[in-house]
Amino acid sequence: MINNLEKSIILEELGIDFIWRIRKKTNNKNKIYHLYFLNLINYNILFASVASYEKDEEAELFKNISLYLNSQSINESLNLSLNIDYNKMMHILESSKYDYIFLLGKDPELLNFFDKEKINNMMSFSLSLDEVLTNPSNKKILWQDIQIILTKINGKNNNESI
Repeated sequence: MINNLEKSIILEELGIDFIWRIRKKTNNKNKIYHLYFLNLINYNILFASVASYEKDEEAELFKNISLYLNSQSINESLNLSLNIDYNKMMHILESSKYDYIFLLGKDPELLNFFDKEKINNMMSFSLSLDEVLTNPSNKKILWQDIQIILTKINGKNNNESI
C-alpha cells in the first residue's frame, strides 16, 4: 500500500495535482506585489498592492505614489519594494513593524496574511492599481483615499503631542 507522501511524490512526478493546489499555484505565479513603508512621527504605514507581471505601468504608478508619500515621511530613505513575489512579500511583512495598513485593491492572498480582528481599525482600502490605470477618473478617488488616511494619522499625531 502506498502512503500519502509517496502518492504526492508520484502525482507530482506525473504532473498531476489536486485542483486546489493548481489554483493556488496559478494565482501566485501571475501576481507580483509592491510594498512601501511610510514612516511618520509616531506611526508606520504599510502601503501594499498586488499587480500583474505584464503591467509595468502598475509598478511605475506605485513608485510615483511612494515618491509622493516619501515627501511626507520623517525618514529620508525610500523603503520601497517593487515587483516582488509572494514568498518575498510574506517575509518582508513578517519581519516589519507597521501601525496602519493601506491596501490598493482587495487581494484575497494579501488579506489572508493579516489577522482581521487585530487590524480591523487600522486597515484602509482603495482601488487597485489596475482600476486606476484603466479609468483615469479613479485617480481622484485614490488620491482622496490617500489624503484621508494621512489626515487621520496626522490628526492622531497632533493629539498625542498635546
